[in-house]
Amino acid sequence: MREVDPNQKLIDFLEDLQKDSALQLQKPSVRCADTGTNLYFQAPPMLEKKTRPNLELPLSALVQNGFSLYITDPNLPGVAIAMQLRFREGETQEQNGE
Repeated sequence: MREVDPNQKLIDFLEDLQKDSALQLQKPSVRCADTGTNLYFQAPPMLEKKTRPNLELPLSALVQNGFSLYITDPNLPGVAIAMQLRFREGETQEQNGE
């Protein structure tokens, strides 16, 4: 399970995954396991272009609290990492109150 800010943009979430040395990801692609929705794919180019607008959306606009993601990466061929997201409580209220 990974705890995240529901307001975090998908692009920032993917960058955080790349910084996580335990995962060893270089160009992650992500799909929602619960809905089967492609959130962002690096390749093929047609799928990258179709999913690119999602990069600027907050995670809460793409998935619900508790949903799981499948993360793939060319650095880990044939492997999909399953990761459940949990939204941090109160983040939305704190940010709206600023």
